[in-house]
Order: sequence, then structure tokens, then C-alpha cells
Amino acid sequence: MVRLGLLVNPDAGLGGRLGLKGSDGQAEYARSQGAEDRAGPRVCDSLTHFSRVHRDCSELEWLTSAGRMGTDWIESEIGTVETVHTSSGLTTAEDTAGLVEILLTAGIDLLVYGGGDGTTRDIVAALAAAQRSDLPIIGVPCGVKMHSGCFAASPKAAAEVLSAWLTGELLLASTEVLDLDEEIYRQGKWVVQLYAEAMTPAS
Repeated sequence: MVRLGLLVNPDAGLGGRLGLKGSDGQAEYARSQGAEDRAGPRVCDSLTHFSRVHRDCSELEWLTSAGRMGTDWIESEIGTVETVHTSSGLTTAEDTAGLVEILLTAGIDLLVYGGGDGTTRDIVAALAAAQRSDLPIIGVPCGVKMHSGCFAASPKAAAEVLSAWLTGELLLASTEVLDLDEEIYRQGKWVVQLYAEAMTPAS
């Protein structure tokens, strides 16, 4: 049995259509201006595609959060799903770190997540704090900023990367975790920084 973690930042990407140049700390404002969920539906699309392309999901056990950080976006047969956390309302970096810690304690083999570079930074920071930077991660692209190498090119591509890793077609490699400074970006300057490295399936 392979244990997979699923984490969704439900507020990722909200600022994109409003021209906010990022969603960090902007979720409540973005929703008040009519922004609609982006991350959850994209993760849902990815999981639905995964259920179609992966030959056998019976040996997969998914651990996730009950609610908007997880189960709200599972609409397909992807294997056994167990909730180890509960989420509701607006979420924070602390919610992400807390779920990562629970998933690590539960012994996941890989983490699939939906978000942007800010979410990636929160995840790798939590992994580093737990001394588990070796845990592989696959990013479903959902944010406004996605410079990090652990993101697949699309939700469907993320599903195919996961399937290929499970069947042994892809090994693991180290990739860079990058992020754009949103405050500086809003002033018209483009500053991308290297924050860490992470493990992800790669050819």
C-alpha cells in the first residue's frame, strides 16, 4: 500500500484575475471582490484525470483534510481516502504546516498539493522543520506565481507525473523552490529568490 498525502491551499490563485500579483494575505479581499475558487477545481481536475490514467488505484491510500483543504475536491475513485485533519473558512500558512506535520506522522510516501510558490515555501519549510526534506512533492499549478520546479505543467500533467512515479517510470530529483517577492512586485520590480530545494519525480 502506497500512502499519498493531499493538501490544497483553497485560497491560492484568487488574486490573479483581480491583478493583485499574488494571493499571499489577499484571500479575504479577493473573495470580497468576487474572486472564485481556482485551486480546488484544478486539483479536482487533476485527480479525475489521475483516476482515468492510472491502471490500479486499489493499492493507494490517500490521507488529507476534511473540507476545503482536501476532501471537497475529490470527486473520483482514486483509492482509499482517510481524513486526518479538518479545515474550514480562510486558511493560513499555519494550517498548511499543521497538515504537513500530521501527514508526516501518518507516514506518507509522497505529497500532492495544489497551490502556488507561497504554498510551496510553506510546505518545504514544514518538511525542513521535521527534518523530512527528502519527502517527494508534486505541485498541481494553482497559484498566481509558479516558478518552482516541483510544479507540473498543468493539472493533467501532475496526474501523469504521479502515475509515472507510482509505476517506477520516474525517479526522484532535487529541484529549486523559488518565489517572487509580492510586495516588491507590486512596486513594479521583479525579484525572484531561491528559498530551498525539494525532491520531486523527474525523468
